[in-house]
Amino acid sequence: MRPQTSKVRDKMAQRRSGEWWMLAAMLALVLGGLACSEGTVANHSPDIAGDGTTDNEGGPDLDLSDTPDPPVDGTTEVSPDTAEVTPPDAVETTVPDTDPTDVSPGCSPANALRCSSTGNVEICYNGRWILSEICDRGCTDGVCDAPVPGGTCAAPLPLTLGATVIGTTDTVYNPNTWLQACSNPSGYGMAPTGPETVYALDLPTTMLVKFTVTALDQTYFGLYIRGTCDNPASQLHSACSGSPSVGGFFSVTTLMAPGTHYVFVDDFNLQNYGPGRFQLKAEQVIVPSCGALVPTIINVDTTPTVVSGDTANGSSMHNWLEYNQGCDAFQTGGKELIYAFALRNPSKLNVSVLPLDPADSKVAVYVRQACNDRFSQVACGYSPGNQAATITDAQLEAGGYYLFVDDFLSTRPDTPQSFDMTLSYR
Repeated sequence: MRPQTSKVRDKMAQRRSGEWWMLAAMLALVLGGLACSEGTVANHSPDIAGDGTTDNEGGPDLDLSDTPDPPVDGTTEVSPDTAEVTPPDAVETTVPDTDPTDVSPGCSPANALRCSSTGNVEICYNGRWILSEICDRGCTDGVCDAPVPGGTCAAPLPLTLGATVIGTTDTVYNPNTWLQACSNPSGYGMAPTGPETVYALDLPTTMLVKFTVTALDQTYFGLYIRGTCDNPASQLHSACSGSPSVGGFFSVTTLMAPGTHYVFVDDFNLQNYGPGRFQLKAEQVIVPSCGALVPTIINVDTTPTVVSGDTANGSSMHNWLEYNQGCDAFQTGGKELIYAFALRNPSKLNVSVLPLDPADSKVAVYVRQACNDRFSQVACGYSPGNQAATITDAQLEAGGYYLFVDDFLSTRPDTPQSFDMTLSYR
């Protein structure tokens, strides 16, 4: 065998060196893949040049520990496992949802919205529901509920005695109108079919209240009152009216019970006169005389109500309406006392008037809607003596009433009597 020359030896050494270099590079690639699969950051490589130094210029990370290695420039390396994530600008807050009803915090798709059990808006971010918006009035389908417009049954505007408010019927709220009795020929003659504005008036006791509506625009308005806002049957009887002319004013005076009442200013939308502005005032007024007497106001909001009186202190100005509600044919020509009360909602009225002295005196009790109108009588009762005159379960509309305790004139002399009266309703 011929000995190798120095040139041949050099070539073979170079070939073996290249082969080792290729093996080292392949090993580095394999270890780099393993490092990536472990989630580490590649920041240095082994000495693949064979010069005993460490190469930090982009080679694979052969250190598989969780502790990050310092970079060459001396700065601190941040591991991606602990890096802080900043939410997008659309998310108002990144406070995690601590709602105990969230049994599965995962969510999709990203940026989806929902309502939390506490009535706020949550957004899906990074696979979790987080608080996005606090809602003042609750949440529906991932959106905060809008404010309830004022002047509706859900949110009536405030009205106080003695104060004047300016309002408008230029609204989209139009589910209400007054009862047919107000539209009859004996009433206003037609119904307000346009939009309305609702006010809430709180009264501490039974009183007579006058409402005045003055048009600020050239249109027509109507007014009516309810004890329960969304119940037309609770409309106060005989307490409705409307503008006598375009741009005119009108008033409604009625006896009202304690509690909250709902005052409607409604639009007729009549003869091309649409919604408009108005001025509304509510004020307490003195109960006028009824014949020779001023009715005594009694509160019946806490039942039963007991009243004592003596017809000797009354006057002889009124008679009941005979042949009405079972009343006897003869006249109540003696002295009477007059009381006034009001119901906030339709009710069944019960009255008992027991003569005390003399106990055998005849006595009558009857109820009217209008004090000076005997044809407005709605209920009556009679006692021939030694027993109570009663009214039982008389169905009355909401509104004010006048109650008379009256003597009789008969073939034998009849005298005034003291009495105890009990009123209740249900």
